Amino acid sequence: MRMTLSTPRLLLGLGLGLLSASPAWAGKVEEDVQAALGAINDGDFEQARVLLDQAEADAATSSSVVLSQSLASIWFYRGVLEYYDGDRDQKTLELWRLALLADLEYSFDTTLVADQEPQDLFEALRLEVGARPHVEPGVRDDRPNVKVFVDGRLLNQFELVVEGRHLVQVHCPDAKLYNEWYTFGQAPNYYALCEGGTLGGGAVADAGGGGKGGKGGKKPEKVEEPKETKEPKEPRPERDVNMTRVALMGAGGALFLGGAVLNFAAVNPTYAEIEAARAAPASLNRDEADALSAQFNMLRFSTIGLLGVGAAGLGVGYFVTDDTALLVSPAGVGLTGRF
Repeated sequence: MRMTLSTPRLLLGLGLGLLSASPAWAGKVEEDVQAALGAINDGDFEQARVLLDQAEADAATSSSVVLSQSLASIWFYRGVLEYYDGDRDQKTLELWRLALLADLEYSFDTTLVADQEPQDLFEALRLEVGARPHVEPGVRDDRPNVKVFVDGRLLNQFELVVEGRHLVQVHCPDAKLYNEWYTFGQAPNYYALCEGGTLGGGAVADAGGGGKGGKGGKKPEKVEEPKETKEPKEPRPERDVNMTRVALMGAGGALFLGGAVLNFAAVNPTYAEIEAARAAPASLNRDEADALSAQFNMLRFSTIGLLGVGAAGLGVGYFVTDDTALLVSPAGVGLTGRF
């Protein structure tokens, strides 16, 4: 269950696609990403890391809208490097989550990692990222001359943004593009970038658009009037947590991660022992060789089972609604309701 890096190759299709792209949608970031891919294929991991760092820095200063696929490639290629030469158990998964945050439709590159297990893991992460909370976009209908792009996609009032780190680019009335990396918990004041500010405060812009724009505009002071004593409000009823969904997603995630840990901690080392025994047949007798093979098969099938059941649990849990519940009967345990 080892993962192997493919031999170097020219990605002609992607290269021609970039050459034919509009100049407003291609720039230094795309060039850095392509150069990093070439370095990975050449086995020069250090140079690839340098180029990917440069691509992330260029994204924050780009004068053109950065493609979501290019942003996702930065994180995906970093995850590939971590797997082959770093922390494959945790860091690789974190980086691949960021790739899917930038582009949930991003395709796993089998020319870099050919084995099936990491592909299945990537698909499970796709479900996980897609199930994250979504936040309101925070764009204003009274500022049509300001265009907001999040990870290369034009943000409209009817769209939501997945919680997490994204590249925000704002095209302002001065025809300039202002960029900033921002971690969404709630929508920022995008229009502050057009006025010399930053997104850092994270406060949603005033939808009324009152007051003058720019740095020097000040709001008039308000005269506070005596407040009337009000009756205390009844507390709002808390929304019930869908325990069925929580249970399914939690159990599925735990099983899936358990399978991944078992693969890296037990299956791969056992396979390495088998490879060493094949290289030196005299080091083991027949009984020892059979026992080692049986141990490997048991670990391998256990890993496949955990990954499969875990992925199924995540998938089913994602589609569970508030009308669905666990049903316990003498015949077993199942789900009842609608999905």
